[in-house]
Amino acid sequence: MSNYIYKSVFILFFEFIDLINPVGFGVFIGREIKMRFG
Repeated sequence: MSNYIYKSVFILFFEFIDLINPVGFGVFIGREIKMRFG
């Protein structure tokens, strides 16, 4: 259960970065996280 929560927090965090800087750092990292955890 805790692992699921941590993954959700990571995904939300990187989604937030994507909103702030959609053509920068957040896109690459966000996709990496989604491919690993999604």
